Amino acid sequence: MATEKYILMVCTGNTCRSPMAEGLAQHIIAQHLKTTPEKLPSLGYRIASAGTFAYGGAPVSPESVQALKPQGIDIAAHTATPLTDDLIDQADLIYTMTDSHRHLVLSVKPDAAHKTHRLIPDNDVDDPIGMGLSAYLKTAEMIRAGIQQRINEML
Repeated sequence: MATEKYILMVCTGNTCRSPMAEGLAQHIIAQHLKTTPEKLPSLGYRIASAGTFAYGGAPVSPESVQALKPQGIDIAAHTATPLTDDLIDQADLIYTMTDSHRHLVLSVKPDAAHKTHRLIPDNDVDDPIGMGLSAYLKTAEMIRAGIQQRINEML
């Protein structure tokens, strides 16, 4: 097995954006490696997500599940995980949805600056909560583009 690479996606509540980013990253990385998302751990890849203000165990939003379903990505079983010092320490790469999420990570762990990046360097991925499925579909597309842009860092 290769050296493990732990990629952490971070948003606020870990019920919309970062679960979609986790699912999309697993899917895209698996495609690049010509495997399935289920086999990534055995290849040394761990992709997870957490929220800066997550309520542990909260369910993923139904719209997030719906937004990824047409792509064959099922995140329905996801439950929210609060961001902790340990998760920050364990991660090899941390991708945040907004610049404020990045600043929050760095306020807790300034030494994580080298591995903490906004997913889309020049743009925040805004929270679609409460805005209906079309907003979630746009958000998922934005996240997909950000992951595609950073895929070489992740592999």
